[in-house]
Amino acid sequence: GVRSRAVDRAGGRRDGASVDAVQTGGSDGPVRSEQTAGGYPGQEELLDDETRILRLLDDSGGQLRQSKVVEGTGWSKSKVSRVLSRMADEGSVAKINLGRENLIARPENVPEHAKSPFDES
Repeated sequence: GVRSRAVDRAGGRRDGASVDAVQTGGSDGPVRSEQTAGGYPGQEELLDDETRILRLLDDSGGQLRQSKVVEGTGWSKSKVSRVLSRMADEGSVAKINLGRENLIARPENVPEHAKSPFDES
């Protein structure tokens, strides 16, 4: 039925055993994990994007050039830029423009001279 087709799509499993195992997991189990895990099983175990960047920052004393974030994550420049912009909007990091590159810092690690006089925070 509809149920096993959804499981095939999400997990790529077609053998009956794993479909039964998913079905016995409760009616909303598979759906809920699919929504939170971004669509495929096991992804919950991976760190989410923001956590990975925060760990990189912590490993380097709270400050990191954006190019080092790209190297450290292995993501594309555009993905790093997107995630960092979202994090800056949320206030979990500060982006400091250094000419052609950004310095990414934990808000508490922003060097005094790098803070903008126009910051409203």
